[in-house]
Amino acid sequence: MARYTHFKRTEIAIWERYLALEESKQYKFTYDVHLGEGVDPGTDYDPVMREMWKHLTKLRADVVGEASDHVAIFEVKRRGDMTALGQLLTYRQLWRIQNGYGRRIRLVLVCEDVHPDVEPILRLHSVEIIRV
Repeated sequence: MARYTHFKRTEIAIWERYLALEESKQYKFTYDVHLGEGVDPGTDYDPVMREMWKHLTKLRADVVGEASDHVAIFEVKRRGDMTALGQLLTYRQLWRIQNGYGRRIRLVLVCEDVHPDVEPILRLHSVEIIRV
């Protein structure tokens, strides 16, 4: 459980069901991946505290999987919804800013179910849905 420190219990169960799938074997996983610059509290703060706050407020992708020909950014939810869509789109762009545009990025929602109104929009944005 230590690998997924910010997962809820239900998300741990969902993720472990995904890990049992053959398709997961292609990846080397990193958990709780910091993306972005975080929030700068301003010059009124001590430089050490300022940097610490920026680090603590960076966005965090649930999981990033590296395969030979692409990177996959995973969001793990019980139910896929607009929040998951926004997170994945944001993480993709932040990944590109930090790591460049060289590798293909696969966006993956691992979930039990998806809000029916959001599913076609996820697909429109090329988010792959894996129900487990």
